[in-house]
Amino acid sequence: MTIYSLVTGVVHRAPREDTSKAGKPYVAGDLKLNEGLTPIFVRLVAFSEPQRAELLQLREGGAVSVSGRLDSKIFSPNHGEPRVSHTLFVESVLSLKKSSRPKVAPAATEPPKSAGPEERPPDFHDDALPF
Repeated sequence: MTIYSLVTGVVHRAPREDTSKAGKPYVAGDLKLNEGLTPIFVRLVAFSEPQRAELLQLREGGAVSVSGRLDSKIFSPNHGEPRVSHTLFVESVLSLKKSSRPKVAPAATEPPKSAGPEERPPDFHDDALPF
């Protein structure tokens, strides 16, 4: 069974490049989800070039949303309790940091000038309208 998932969290361990036993390059990192009292850790793995490049741009502590195929298994260590292990095979990455593009300053507007005595409109209470 395949589950496609969108996961949002904080980069726990910065992604790093490595090579598989078959000689295929990949990038792996860890994502931390703060769901409730116990954080959930998701292993991120990318094999294709565009996704590897996107993952390598992420830094530890940065907020990110990642989508792809989620694989969850029960991990049974030699000593300790079994726990769930999550691996997400990355298809797309969206960094949630602020844009590094320079902000465009709004056009400078001059404050309205106060009208001097010679520029004031005539008073309305002494107009010629009968009431």
